[in-house]
Order: sequence, then structure tokens, then C-alpha cells
Amino acid sequence: RCIGAGESRGDYALACFIFRILRRPLCVERQDENHDVYVGKFIQLHVAANKSLKIVEMGDVKLVAITSSIPTTFNGGIKRYKGVTYVSLSQTAQTTIDFPKRIYKEGQECTSVTSPDQGPFARDVRLNCYGRCVVTGVRSPWRTEAAHLTPRHEEGIPDVTNGILLRRDIHTLFDNDHCAINPDTMKIYFSREARELDDDLLKWHGNEIETTRMQVPVNIENLRIRWQKFKAKDRQRK
Repeated sequence: RCIGAGESRGDYALACFIFRILRRPLCVERQDENHDVYVGKFIQLHVAANKSLKIVEMGDVKLVAITSSIPTTFNGGIKRYKGVTYVSLSQTAQTTIDFPKRIYKEGQECTSVTSPDQGPFARDVRLNCYGRCVVTGVRSPWRTEAAHLTPRHEEGIPDVTNGILLRRDIHTLFDNDHCAINPDTMKIYFSREARELDDDLLKWHGNEIETTRMQVPVNIENLRIRWQKFKAKDRQRK
């Protein structure tokens, strides 16, 4: 419930009206007398049946700052249709997260070894897949990576028939056996655990990877080891 800090109900009603402008800061009083500063998008003003309560519904709210210095009057006493709105929330409506005290240590220096043919392999796979993720269709090179069907450490060859272009998060799921492609149907499946945590994966779960998304088809035999691992691990997760 939003209450105009130090203002009359008329000022509070004006504050609610101000939310009708698309985006603006919103300062919420904290228990330590500071204010959290949010920006968000006005969605709707809800008025109770007795008209004594008004609730402002906002969406896409983002915390951008914390302040200990706020004016005591709404918009400096100027009735204009933009500005900062200050509200107070009851203690029951506030959520406080207490992080345990930790000592964060810097990482250790390490040496990584790269394969000399990784660069050409990645470029060839990208060209073979027309620069698109074969699952989602995204094209940005910063969001896509060449994935080995049979990993290098399992004697996978650096050839376009052993690679597909995947969105980075799906590549991570692929390498961790949380998704795999059925070599007999060319349909991609995600683990139940992954689908429960991120339901956006349902959009592609069970979808067939069209051969038209690749110039040279992949060798389906390179998919079998991952597919068997995926099925075995998915049964264990149930």
C-alpha cells in the first residue's frame, strides 16, 4: 500500500496520478530511514471499494540507487505531471535479504591450452549453419558458439559434420548433458530439471532441427554418444 510521505491524501492522489507518465523514479522508504530509488513502468491504479485505499501497480521495476536525502514535499510543492514520487511501505510489505559476511578471494593464475584448429572449425561451423543458431535462429556472433557433437576429448574430429551453431546458453546445456539431439529424429530435448527452472526452453523442447539450416548435414552418428548420456542422466534425475 502506497502512502504519501508527509503529505495529505490529495497530494497522495496526485502522486498516484503522476505514475501515469511512462517511466519515473520511485523512492521507497526503508526501515533504516534511507530510501531505495526504483525506476519502473506504470501499469494500473487500483482503487478499493471504499475509495480509502489506492494501490499503484508498476512493472519492470529496477533498483537503481539508495538515498538518505529526500525533500519533505512532493515535487517541491510544484504540481507538475512528472518528477519523483516518494512512498512508504509497511514493514510486512518489505523484504530484506541479509547476506552472510564473506571474504572474497581473488582467483589463481592458470594456463589454458587451446587447439590451433578451433578458430577455423568455429568459422566453418558458423558458415555451414548460415550464421544462425540451429535451435533458436539467433544470429548475433556474441550470442552463438560452435558446438562439437562428439567432444574433442572423445576423439571428435574438427569437421563441419561434427559441429552445429548454438546459442551460448544452449551450448552450455548441451555440453553438460542437459539437452541433446535424437540422432534418429533430429529433434532436440531438454532435461526436465532445465525445463522446470527455465520454462522458455519449452518453446524448443521436442522441435526438429531442420536440415535446411545447414549447408552440409551433420554426421548423425556423432550425436549418438551424447544422446545416450542424456537419456541415462535424465532418468537418474527423475
